[in-house]
Amino acid sequence: MKNKWPILIIMWLVYGTLSDVFPIFNHDLISILPVIATICLIFDYYPKNIFSKSNKLEKKLLKRLLNEQMIDVNDQIRLILNGDSIEDVDVIYNGERICSLKEFESKYSSSYEQLLKKMVSSHHVSIEDFKTNESNTNTLVFNEFIYRIDDYNILIEDEDISNGLYNCSNQLKYLQKILNEHPQENNKIKKLHEYYLPILIDILDNYCKVSKTQDASNLKKKLNQTIILVNEAIKNITQSLFDKEKINLSADMNVLESLLKKDGVIDGGMNNEQLKAYMEASNE
Repeated sequence: MKNKWPILIIMWLVYGTLSDVFPIFNHDLISILPVIATICLIFDYYPKNIFSKSNKLEKKLLKRLLNEQMIDVNDQIRLILNGDSIEDVDVIYNGERICSLKEFESKYSSSYEQLLKKMVSSHHVSIEDFKTNESNTNTLVFNEFIYRIDDYNILIEDEDISNGLYNCSNQLKYLQKILNEHPQENNKIKKLHEYYLPILIDILDNYCKVSKTQDASNLKKKLNQTIILVNEAIKNITQSLFDKEKINLSADMNVLESLLKKDGVIDGGMNNEQLKAYMEASNE
């Protein structure tokens, strides 16, 4: 707790004054309370710590930042300590400060604890670890997001937003199906799971809270645009999974065509459509 020592001094002054005026404060059970409170404050063991996992993670993160001053979350985001408390931690995006860490908590509460866990963990998850974990869990990493998006689709009464969320849910199901059938490492999928979708869930949650206010119409338009962008991102990420296969297929077709021409077993060579049909038939 910040400013614990002034609090302790004030607490004991107040207790001393009260014990002089009211004899009941000299009772053994009551007199032990300020002693317990003093111990709790000195060792930072107070109710907030008991009930808040985030607060314990914050202490670990602060300890790490005091040693390192700066922690990279990913290629674009980093945390920088500009003081001696968790309130002094700034979130930097591409070299520019976007908010404090505590402001991030208030805006994106559901992803805040996940961010803290990742930052204080001694084991930094690599892409290979992510691929392995995905394979071990049948790559059902998007199930929670799909369920929550479907729930918000019921709560939000707007046709455009509803259609966008329906599209988002279906695209995530399709992406998950592909990953189940063809597990692979992909940093974009990792970011989608750890950052993009949690922030979208926070946005939907906050929108539901303010959807009945006067500014709802403007927020509705902005939310619809945001969902469109997210859907476009999921579509591009899904398509990127096949980029490597497309390159390999094109290379294989070129190699085969060269071999057929070299060996003189074809007259004039196959066109691209014929060769593609041949390759697809060979893979069946």
